[in-house]
Amino acid sequence: MWAFEDNVTILDEDHMNEPLSQQSFTMIYEGTQFDGATAAGTTENTLADYYYVSSVTATGASTFSRVELELIRHGSGADLTLYLLDTTFSADGSAEGVVLETVVVPKEFIVTAVGTYLSIALNTTVTGAATYWLKTAKAGDATNHLSLIGLATDDSTCFHRVSASGSWTANNTLHFKAFHLNTGDIIHCVEGTNKYETYLYTGDYISTIYRYLPSSASTTAGVRDILTIAFDGDYITTGTVT
Repeated sequence: MWAFEDNVTILDEDHMNEPLSQQSFTMIYEGTQFDGATAAGTTENTLADYYYVSSVTATGASTFSRVELELIRHGSGADLTLYLLDTTFSADGSAEGVVLETVVVPKEFIVTAVGTYLSIALNTTVTGAATYWLKTAKAGDATNHLSLIGLATDDSTCFHRVSASGSWTANNTLHFKAFHLNTGDIIHCVEGTNKYETYLYTGDYISTIYRYLPSSASTTAGVRDILTIAFDGDYITTGTVT
C-alpha cells in the first residue's frame, strides 16, 4: 500500500482501490523488555556524522516486537532509518549482516529533548539468546540532524563508521530498550506492510496518533500525520491533524 505522489502515482484500479480496501494488520503492544541499555548518560552521538550499530541479545525472546531509542532532534532534524540486522553481522566489516527489517520514522515524530524514548515497530521473529544488531543510517547535516543518546564510555556492544561500508570503530554505549510479547497497552499498528501508526497516551487514554505511509517512489513523500485528540472528561471531543 502506498501514498499518492504527484507525477509518480499510477492511476489504475489496483493502485486506487488499495487505500480504500481493508488491509491485513498487526497490533504491537507495550510488551515485556528483554534487553536494553538504560544507565545514566547524556552523551550525544550525531547521525549527521556516522552510521551506528548496537547489539541486542534475544534472551528468552522468540519475537522482537518493538524497540525504543533515546533520540534528540536538532533543527528540523532528519528522517530516521533503522535496520534490524541478523546474527551474521561483523564489526570488522567482513559481513554487513542480513537486513531483517527496515523502518523509516519521519523527523516530525521525533522529540527535541533528552530523556524521551521513541518507540519503533519491528515485529520480527528471532532466535532466543542470539545476538542481533540495530543499525541507524547516517542522515542530516550540522544544523538539522538527530543524535542518539548514550553513556560516555563504551562496552564493545556499539560501533560507528563514516562510510556505508568497511570496518566499524568502538562507540560509547547507546541507550535502547527491546520488547516482546503481547502485554500492556497498544503502542503500534502496522497496516498492510508499510503503513505505521504509533499511539501516545496521557494517563489511560490515547492522546496522540502518529501515522506514516510512504509513496512508492520515496520514503520522504506520502502521509506524515500527527493527530492530537482532545477529551471532555471521558469523552473524545476533537481530533486535530498537523
